[in-house]
Amino acid sequence: MQLRNYLLCLLLLLTLSSAAEGSHPPLPCEEQRVLALCERVVDGDTAWFQVEEDGVLVTHKVRFLCIDTPETVHPNMEAQPFGREASDYVQATLEGKLVWLEYDQQRLDRYGRHLCHIWLQDGTLFNLQLVELGYAKVTLYPPNTKYSEHFLDAEEKAINLRRGLWGLDLVPSFGEVEI
Repeated sequence: MQLRNYLLCLLLLLTLSSAAEGSHPPLPCEEQRVLALCERVVDGDTAWFQVEEDGVLVTHKVRFLCIDTPETVHPNMEAQPFGREASDYVQATLEGKLVWLEYDQQRLDRYGRHLCHIWLQDGTLFNLQLVELGYAKVTLYPPNTKYSEHFLDAEEKAINLRRGLWGLDLVPSFGEVEI
């Protein structure tokens, strides 16, 4: 009886802890993702990735979908609070590493940047992780709204827990993002 109660408590704790972390969508099937090497991080929501297209290695500037991080390299703005922390985290996590890129409905923005979700090798949706940790806020631009419910739930939890930029006394007003 004691063992049964112990196992039930353990199961309940595991269920609550996984729910507290939020739900992540499953890794898309192989046909929906592209293997890429992160060559260089620009800032918290943009990086250069090398991919193979028709047997040739090419490099694309990629803007991460569904998120916006505080500016650090905008030509007309000063660095914003928590921008450096977001950029440093992205650089430490992605630069020099293999990831998968997943496109949504619109593949390019008006600046020619590729619009992608970034998936880590362990199956984590990196864009969503940035929101969960408070490095990014949710910014949705239809028609690229895949996983939007996951992003909005993660942002609400990050705000309530005052994670990352949500723990600042004054949350920065991000510059308008044009995609």
